[in-house]
Amino acid sequence: MYKYIRSTTFLLLLTICIGGSACQKEAKIAEETEEAHAEGEPGAEEAIGLTQAQMDAVGIKLGDLENRPLKSGIQANGMLDLPPQNKATISSMTEGVVREIFVTQGQFVKKGQRLVSLEHPSIIQLQEEYLQARSALSYAQKDYERQKELLRENIIAAKKFQLAEAEYRGRQAAVSSLASQLSQMGITPNRVRVGSLLRSVSVVSPMHGYVHQIKVNIGALVEPSKELFQVVDNHHIQIDLQVFEKDIALVKNGQKVLFSLTSNPSKTYEATIFSVGKSFENDTKTVVVHAQINDNQEATLLPGMFVSGRILTSEATVPALPDEAIIAEGALKFVFAATRATRTSESKAESSEEEHEGELAPDWVFTKIGVQTGSTDAGYTEVKLLNPIPAGSQLVTKGAYYVAAQANKGEGDHH
Repeated sequence: MYKYIRSTTFLLLLTICIGGSACQKEAKIAEETEEAHAEGEPGAEEAIGLTQAQMDAVGIKLGDLENRPLKSGIQANGMLDLPPQNKATISSMTEGVVREIFVTQGQFVKKGQRLVSLEHPSIIQLQEEYLQARSALSYAQKDYERQKELLRENIIAAKKFQLAEAEYRGRQAAVSSLASQLSQMGITPNRVRVGSLLRSVSVVSPMHGYVHQIKVNIGALVEPSKELFQVVDNHHIQIDLQVFEKDIALVKNGQKVLFSLTSNPSKTYEATIFSVGKSFENDTKTVVVHAQINDNQEATLLPGMFVSGRILTSEATVPALPDEAIIAEGALKFVFAATRATRTSESKAESSEEEHEGELAPDWVFTKIGVQTGSTDAGYTEVKLLNPIPAGSQLVTKGAYYVAAQANKGEGDHH
């Protein structure tokens, strides 16, 4: 026995007469759809009947169980992060008062671009010390050359020459040290030599990237150890996945990872594992697996975002159906088998009478078949049929939820 959809069309004629005016007639056509089913044996499960027109209208497609190569995987959660070489914590080489900030948070900066300017008396003092050291070096150099000449003529003892040489070498080291300090602060020693002293210095970005944090403000006094900015390069963002002990033996470098953001699960990205941790995290008892995002050009991927990933570990050819063909009801899963309705001469006469009354005899009859599911990949799921498919039947590959809805509706009406 089966259930099917009956369509009844009726015409309602409404006549309205107001006072002595002429009567107006309005015709209204409505279509009403209801579900009817034949009576069967008590406890017997009823099939679902649909016409070909109904199937075409809702897009129901039929097909066969097919063997497809599906990849098995391990589910793992984690977050986006940056390797240390793509993060820069920026501080000043000298103490100073913040006079001007040249960037804003989130701004892209180039390597060497100015971030902030600092002023402090110690900046001028260092330049003065450099000039004084150069003057002392000039005197020591002349004395060294003079003592060297006197030693060659045996006029002085070697010890006196050695003292002059030591003084000269020491002055050279002092000038070199002060010149390096000036260069680290962004001051060119050659500029100082000609007497052009700077009262402020600028802190610059050591890399291309985006300004992630700004931890200073105008007028603040900063120390050399104080963190001023953080710049990050998101082009080399990676995933850090937490993999449990039972799964870690299956994970290897080079495996592909499919992942999506927890905040946007509909979009999938790809990554490749390049490093597997060698120790367990104390809190979670998991091993961290690092994966590089393939061709990352997504500005929406930011460090700290949470992700849900699937590490593809193996591939096998198995019987499979599209994900949408499988219906789940609690712990049970099933698919629908579709069989063409057969009609005897008696049933044809009944169908002709039903069609005359507005009922549509079904072209297809649908029955449930329980399944067990396995791995899922690229929109397909491995299935094992718990019962054989009726001879000459096909499986619903698209539109199974519509058939299930009709079945549930019919069961509700029946009860």
